[in-house]
Amino acid sequence: RMCFDHKPRYRKEFRREMSVKKAAQLDLPSELHELAAKLFVQASCSTREPEFLHESLPLLAAVLGSEFTAVARCEQAQVVLFGSTGVQRNVPPDLLADALDGEAAVARDGWLAVGLDPRSRRNELLVAFAPRQRLAATRLANVAGILHASLEVVRDRERQHRRVERLEAILLIAGRWNQTLEMDTLLAEMAQASTRLLNAERASIFLWDRPRRTLVGRPALGVEG
Repeated sequence: RMCFDHKPRYRKEFRREMSVKKAAQLDLPSELHELAAKLFVQASCSTREPEFLHESLPLLAAVLGSEFTAVARCEQAQVVLFGSTGVQRNVPPDLLADALDGEAAVARDGWLAVGLDPRSRRNELLVAFAPRQRLAATRLANVAGILHASLEVVRDRERQHRRVERLEAILLIAGRWNQTLEMDTLLAEMAQASTRLLNAERASIFLWDRPRRTLVGRPALGVEG
């Protein structure tokens, strides 16, 4: 019997095999199956979206033959890039707006843009600049579909990872509860864990002062006295 949790080589081979099977299930041209398999392998090993995009976008650029490739979002007429590769360029905001409004790939002056998932509220797009290539809209849409599917894997793993971190922090605090008699110290540790897990700048724990019938905040991390 093989235990994949204790044999890194077998675990890597298993992930590769599962990624190839998942890629084969997508309705894609055969030449894009290898790209899909590679992205699914990377997604299965990643718990952070920026790292995944940093590794995967060069693969997409190689397949598309683009000089610049990015994942972008159009927010209040401003272009926000969540990841990019190649020579940095200013993405035309109207290109993204047209791609989102039309729910289809848009080509203009060497630029191509297509939404990752028209049903999503994220309004994310795959953008490529390839003035020397004649990129077919269907090919860009297929590549965008691969990226979206693999990104969903990463985001699911990221959610699971955060959940595990929260549970570990709760168990740690519960263990500390039985080890310390200093209430202020315990409350400070609880507030610190909350700011870390929620990615917050400030945290307060409010206690009910029954005799005075009022809430008392202690501690107040990040709040100037």
